[in-house]
Parts: sequence; C-alpha cells; structure tokens
Amino acid sequence: MSSTATKKKYEIDLDSHCPPAASPGLRHLIDTAQETIQTSVDLLGSGQATEVPDLVKLLNDKKLATVRDGKAQMVDNYSTKMSDLDDIKSTIHKQDTGVKSSASKTGTIAADTWSQIEKTIDQLTGTLDSAHDWQPAKDATYLSASREAPLTKAVLSAVVSVHDEVQIAIDGVQSQADDVGSSQAPYVPSPYTGGNSGSSSYVPVDGSGGYDSKYTQSVTSSGGSTKREYLDRSQLEQYIGKALDALGITDPAARERWTEGYLTLIQRESGGNVGAINLSDSNAVAGHPSQGLTQTIPSTFGAYHVAGTSSSITDPTANIASSMNYVMHRYHVSRDGANLTSNVQQADASRSPMGY
Repeated sequence: MSSTATKKKYEIDLDSHCPPAASPGLRHLIDTAQETIQTSVDLLGSGQATEVPDLVKLLNDKKLATVRDGKAQMVDNYSTKMSDLDDIKSTIHKQDTGVKSSASKTGTIAADTWSQIEKTIDQLTGTLDSAHDWQPAKDATYLSASREAPLTKAVLSAVVSVHDEVQIAIDGVQSQADDVGSSQAPYVPSPYTGGNSGSSSYVPVDGSGGYDSKYTQSVTSSGGSTKREYLDRSQLEQYIGKALDALGITDPAARERWTEGYLTLIQRESGGNVGAINLSDSNAVAGHPSQGLTQTIPSTFGAYHVAGTSSSITDPTANIASSMNYVMHRYHVSRDGANLTSNVQQADASRSPMGY
C-alpha cells in the first residue's frame, strides 16, 4: 500500500493479516482490496460525491473473477495474472489521487457508516487471521487454490459491502447538500459519460432545474414481485407518463424527451420485464440485486422513491419514477430532459449501452 505524507484519519490495514502461506495471487488480491477500501473511505472522508471503485466489476472485466447465482469468486488461474491485478490496483489508486490530503486532515465520516465499515473489516481480518496456521500441502510452497477459495470469497464480499456502505453515505451527503444549496441551475459536463472521454465544455440546463427534493419520500419497504411480465411499447409509454406525472413534469416537449430516453434505457436494462432481477453482478453479491424495469437496487429505490407512488420496487410507475429522480440527482439531468441522453449514455439510442 502506498504511503502518504499525512497519516490518514481512517487507516485500512489488510496486508498484515494475510496468511503466511498465502499464494502471491492471494497477497496481490488482499493488497488490491486494501487499496479499494482505502480509496472508498478516502472519497467519503473528503466529502467528494464521487462514484466509488467497484473491484468486482474490474476483476470481472479482466476475467479474474466470475459472478454466478449472485456470488463472486476468483477464477482458478487468477494467480497467474498478477499484471492484471496490478493494472486494477493502479486504476483504483488514480481515483484516490487528490483526495488523500483532505481526507486525512479534515475529512469526517458519519459514525454509523464508519461503524459498519469497521465491522466488515474486522470480520474479514478475523477470517484471514484464522488461516494463519494453515499449511500448504506436502511438497507445496503455498496454499492450494481450493484452500484459498473461502478467503478470496471473504475478501470480495467485504469489498462489496464497503462499496455499498460508502456509496449510500455519499448519496446521503450529496442529498443534504442539494437541500441546502442554491436553487441556481447547475452546470454540468456535456456529454457526461460517467468517466469516459467526452467534450470538456460545460453547458447550463437552461433554467429548467434538476433534482427537486420535494418529490422524494424515502421508504424502507422495497419488496417486489419477480414474476415475468413483459410490457410492450404502448404500456411502457403509459407507465413512463405516470412516473412523469408523479414528478410534476408536465411540459409536452420534456415528456417526449424523457419518454424516448427511458424507452431505450428500459429496453437495455430489463427488456421491458417488470419482474427482472439481476443475480450476476456486484450488487447481487452484496445481497442488493438490481430489480424492475430500470434495474434499481433497493437502497437507491428507497432513497429516491417518489412521493405518491408504490413502495414496491417492481411497481412500474414507482420503479421508473425513482430512477428518474435518481438520474436528476446523480447525473444532474435537467427536469426538461434536455440533457438526459448526453448525461446518461444508457438512455441514448445512438450510443452503445452503458450502465448508469
């Protein structure tokens, strides 16, 4: 783990708990997990509303991990791909650049969030410590892949748990900032591509405003049915219209932009299946699978639930309205939908699909 000039307020240490007989691959994974968790904590501590790193996704992209039935596991030969792990750690480390100082000197983390993170880390270090007495097989130098499998699973589960805790906390911090911030229309990058390269120019949202907290009524109940029910275009348009009604978006031109964008987004996310549930990504690993037409996770649905709509995550109107509320908050989409497709690539039929 790279050192910093100023000691961090919240220091993460996993390396010292690595079992002595761990393979180089497991040591690399633990070190990368440490970098990931430290970066997530630093981003939260700095007060920057930034998307925290998703290690499981990065590992999956490099074909170092697979997700089956909602559980992540390292592939058998990941130890032979150390350079890929180094690339991932470097990518994550770049996200931490520029926030280390502010996080260590002035950053604060809500006590309940840090408490949950500590519990996760303590559980992981306990699991790693319990393997300190494990011995390699006869004539072997390191623990076997099968012996290390539960350890890699524990590492991945811990990283996902911290990711979710920090992301929810960051959403809460940003939401509070929105409530007390200026009502002046924000300026956003165009196009906003979630980290991909794009135009560096900035454009206003033409006074149409963006996220408005008065439409939000958080809920804790987000149960829903997983029964398959595919809606056709006409049905989807009706539910999109109801979601826009709930959000108070009445201008015909604005409604047309939102409708076209969300027809594309829904098709890409769920294929129009009301009961769609994703059991094969990092959200599923954490026990919070994406659900419904727009594939929201329960915490997002609960935080951005729109007043007057159902508390069921798979209810079409409630699911769409919560997603719209979320993209106005997270991606600064204007209420008139003028920058929906530029800020949310998944809603832009002219560009390739990209999660949001």
